[in-house]
Amino acid sequence: MGFPKPLPKRRFLRDNKIPCGILLSRKGFFFSDVFEVKSLTREPKNRNFYQRTKNILRERKILKILLPRNNSFSEGGLGETHFGGPKWVSPKSPNQLKKMALIVQKFGGTSVADLDCVRRVAKRIKGDWLSGNKVVVVVSARAGLTDELIRKAKSLNESPSPRELDALISIGEQESMTLLSIALQTEGVPAISRTGAQAGILTDFAFNNANILSVSGSDIQERLNEGKVVIVAGFQGTNALGETTTLGRGGSDLTAIALAHALRADHCKIFTDVEGVFSTDPKIVSNAKKLDEISFDHMFLLASMGSKVMQSRAVSFAKDKKIPFEILSTFSDKPGTFVKEIVEEKTPAPSIALDRDQKLVTVQFTSLNTPTSPPLSRFLDLFQPHTSLDMLESSTDQLSFSIPSHHYAWSKHATDAFLAETTNAILLVKDIAKISLVGIPSSSIPIHQISNTLKQSNINLYACVPSPSKISLAVDIANAESTVSLLHQTLIHSNDPIPFPLNLTGTYN
Repeated sequence: MGFPKPLPKRRFLRDNKIPCGILLSRKGFFFSDVFEVKSLTREPKNRNFYQRTKNILRERKILKILLPRNNSFSEGGLGETHFGGPKWVSPKSPNQLKKMALIVQKFGGTSVADLDCVRRVAKRIKGDWLSGNKVVVVVSARAGLTDELIRKAKSLNESPSPRELDALISIGEQESMTLLSIALQTEGVPAISRTGAQAGILTDFAFNNANILSVSGSDIQERLNEGKVVIVAGFQGTNALGETTTLGRGGSDLTAIALAHALRADHCKIFTDVEGVFSTDPKIVSNAKKLDEISFDHMFLLASMGSKVMQSRAVSFAKDKKIPFEILSTFSDKPGTFVKEIVEEKTPAPSIALDRDQKLVTVQFTSLNTPTSPPLSRFLDLFQPHTSLDMLESSTDQLSFSIPSHHYAWSKHATDAFLAETTNAILLVKDIAKISLVGIPSSSIPIHQISNTLKQSNINLYACVPSPSKISLAVDIANAESTVSLLHQTLIHSNDPIPFPLNLTGTYN
């Protein structure tokens, strides 16, 4: 294809700065927001401008120009008349004709909770697109929809088929992606939606908690090169048989990180309903401290201990692939928290994570004189697949651990098998809230001090398990928020803060 004919030099338009055009070359899209839209006339002062601009465009093999009108872009070859008069895009220097940044954005359930929220998200995406970026968006199901679908399935069958359950709960993200795509198109932004399968996300056969094996990304790249914003349904993929699989709770985070890696994105942004990562949930403690940056290891600990900001598997994937990302709010323009590799984290910020969805399981041995109780290693063998096991304690008279409530039914067969090999033992199960003090090692503060602090406030402490990188507590769900507030005030917000000499690098305990 040859270079298009130049613009006719017969009409005059006043110089007019606008949010410029997108230039399409054989190498892809380029953009600059400082271009000036000008007319070309017979006046001598414009001839040099015309020749300089044409040379720049020839050098870069520019084929088309997209010029904005009424919040949308119209496409045409150079030399055509646009909107009532010939217009040309003149960069002030060739360096301003730069390659677009590729941004992967993820919006959670609260960000797309209703149509007003969807419109707000669409306007934010439009701003990034108009600034000259290639944009890929990952969306979750609207808040509460996935739980509603699970309840419906379990009202028909207490243990629905994992395959059918994945096929059901994946539709929440598909609803979000299509509504957001429609909202963007209404804003004049060319957008197209893609399911996990259409986006090329291949997983294993572990329904309800699948692992990503590969991400093609070729279709997404083609759509981006067409100038479109690509909306991808998070939380889902497909196995080798073409069956829909889901990536576990918070799986949209994993989708975003995996796409950022596959597409070699310049930026990955995780949008939530809070302005970043805080020392604890700011909805519980109003004076919680916001962290400007945090290491992968510290973020992983917070996520695995119940922080709802990020999925722990997504953080682990990001650390493994060295994908830094930012956590920020959909409802604010303030900068968020950057999660990245920090080689020497001298003093990691102490934080408190809360998980209300836990069960404390205790096996009590009623006879200490019976030597037939199986060893702890046997218990761990039975629970090998259950990686969410935590707060494990063993003594001569009992063994206890915590596990997410939604995993308890899944793990019960292992508990029953252990009890079958044990004589004179009883099983106790209690719903609890697990509170984890991350970045506060037991060497910095005696465990009995925590116990006494809670006792003075009439808060029952059912278990307190220290480790090199955290301290985990089990309390009544009704006392969860008051416990978090009390510990935050005592250990973090105190005027006489305790020392935290801890290096979290490589720690995943």
